[in-house]
Amino acid sequence: MNQDIKVFNKKNRTSNSIKTSFFGALKSALDILFGFAYRTVFINTLGADYLGLNGLFTNILQVLSLAELGITTAIVYRFYEPISNNDVSKVGKLMNYLKKVYRYIATFIFIAGVLLTPFIKSFINDSSTIPNDVNIYVIYLLFLLNTVSSYLFVYRQTILSADQRGYIQSVTGIFLIFIKYLVQIILLYITRDYTVTLVAGIVITLICNIIVSCWTSTKYKEVFDVKELLDDESKKEIISDTKAVMFHKVGATVKLSTDSIILSKFVSLVSAGIYSNYSMIISGLQALIGQVLGSFVSSVGNAHVELTKEKNYEIYKKLLFIDLWISSVTVTCTYLLINDFIKIWIGKKYIFDKITLIMLCVQFYIIISRQINISYTNGCGLFNRDKYRPLIEAFLNLVLSIIGVKMWGIVGVFIGTVVSSVLTVCWREPSILFKEEFRKPVIIYWKMYFSFFLCAIIFCLFGDYIKTRYMMIDSVFMLLVEAFAIFLLINFIFVFLFRKKDEFSQMIELLKKLRIHKSK
Repeated sequence: MNQDIKVFNKKNRTSNSIKTSFFGALKSALDILFGFAYRTVFINTLGADYLGLNGLFTNILQVLSLAELGITTAIVYRFYEPISNNDVSKVGKLMNYLKKVYRYIATFIFIAGVLLTPFIKSFINDSSTIPNDVNIYVIYLLFLLNTVSSYLFVYRQTILSADQRGYIQSVTGIFLIFIKYLVQIILLYITRDYTVTLVAGIVITLICNIIVSCWTSTKYKEVFDVKELLDDESKKEIISDTKAVMFHKVGATVKLSTDSIILSKFVSLVSAGIYSNYSMIISGLQALIGQVLGSFVSSVGNAHVELTKEKNYEIYKKLLFIDLWISSVTVTCTYLLINDFIKIWIGKKYIFDKITLIMLCVQFYIIISRQINISYTNGCGLFNRDKYRPLIEAFLNLVLSIIGVKMWGIVGVFIGTVVSSVLTVCWREPSILFKEEFRKPVIIYWKMYFSFFLCAIIFCLFGDYIKTRYMMIDSVFMLLVEAFAIFLLINFIFVFLFRKKDEFSQMIELLKKLRIHKSK
């Protein structure tokens, strides 16, 4: 293969990251907006029981997707160096290996999913809450086929992320969101049939994935023309790394995918449906932030290959500062606004009590404040340094959540998740990153972390006091006024507190680059 062929993206790293962040954020924002519209029609047309089924089956299949074992992370990490060196042949061999692995994964998930079908009802505490017009076995198999098909087509798009072209996936995702939700809303109004609406969404998603996969194959024709297979030594290295990533995959899946299952099993299908509303909002915000910050992972991997440790550390500090700023503002706004929003949106009967909300927000903060750490752990290949921690975290999470739900009900599930995170990943991840990658004392991290975390707590307490004493939010207009005031006040206070820090100046410079980039 001719090394002079310019196949890969050689544009400026900052420009790539900004473009990916912008379109990723736009996609996530539209997903939230259209998701609300669809869910409003869904609830008014069908009800909370159907939402519970959605959340339950989604989480069951996320658990089955453990078959992926994290091998994608182990392979994508190896894309960065050959892409940087324009080594088309090596990237082609990696893609061939990834294709073979994904076919095995799809086959395993399909077989395991089919074998699980007869036991689906055992995940529901009271089977009488299952809607009469729904065949849960058919619905489950539709979810299963949707998951399996994604592995057969989406693997080609992996190269877009590794080549710092994730914005292409975001742009196509915007069209998918618009068409999918529009068709599903129309079908809900016309048919009031859950199964028909679900089938329509699956078919549209499948068609979109096929189109993007075909485009990717054409764009990277030289890569997909490579017929040679990966050498045995590289396969052994990937398998070795996969063993470490597998533990991370298990930990993350158990932590994030079992809440609905536990609620459905130990409380009710309706409680799982109520939780799915909070989960949709929080997951949407998490995806939005993840698109903005997680889009740096391919640039991090590229920088890890090309830059010094000191330079990498300077970039990390800037990104961490932005991550913690965004996390603190987002979680404060979520805590003060989400119950008001749900109450106005679909009614009081769909809101959780304040203690449950606090646990959900603490869990949310822990997740989004780790975005940059996760990007660096994956981009720098550090997942092998902490392979047993996720298993310990997953075990603690499952045991504590089950104990918690039996002792305290719904809130106990989220208490278990928060405690398991505090005991494991919260301290372990930054410790390894600072020791292995930056070779600096981790106390630097904790000073910045707790300065933002304490600010978020004070904002939440003060905002809660003001709302309880002086405010009654009972309309969309008042909710918008409240949201604008909270957002503006928090950011103003942060500017006042951190205006003299170097990281603040660097963040302003990055925002200027974003403005210049958008104007172009």
